[in-house]
Amino acid sequence: MSGIGAARAGGEKTLRPGGISADALKWIAMLTMLCDHVGAVLLVQYPVLRLIGRTAFPIFVWLLVEGFSHTSSRKRYLGRMAAFALVSEIPFDLALFGRPDWRSQNVFLTLSVSLLMLSFLERAMDARDRERGAGERAVWQTAAAAGIVAAAMVLA
Repeated sequence: MSGIGAARAGGEKTLRPGGISADALKWIAMLTMLCDHVGAVLLVQYPVLRLIGRTAFPIFVWLLVEGFSHTSSRKRYLGRMAAFALVSEIPFDLALFGRPDWRSQNVFLTLSVSLLMLSFLERAMDARDRERGAGERAVWQTAAAAGIVAAAMVLA
């Protein structure tokens, strides 16, 4: 069984049997993001922290696509993501710029827009393509995730 649905004996969900768990990936992404933020705000003299932190976004995008595939309510998933985008925007701006700055948004806005894009892509697939199964859908979602990462890197 593959995907986030595969569970270990303790109930922890893994991405693949014997593989790393989704929870472990979330922790890795959060810790590397913390390194990025510390390097951006507190220890700017250590650019290696920013380099370490750049690994967080692709992991978050992977988890976003997996979550999109397995959530029971995409509307609630998008709502939670958008709520986090709104709540975290002011602290993000204050930490990085010392004042609200609407020219640069936090990652939650990017992830929220990415969820919308995945929804639009899925709706654009016609019924015949959906009947081909999860394999083709996974290819499209992986391509979308790669596009999200590439766009974010270009815009960063």
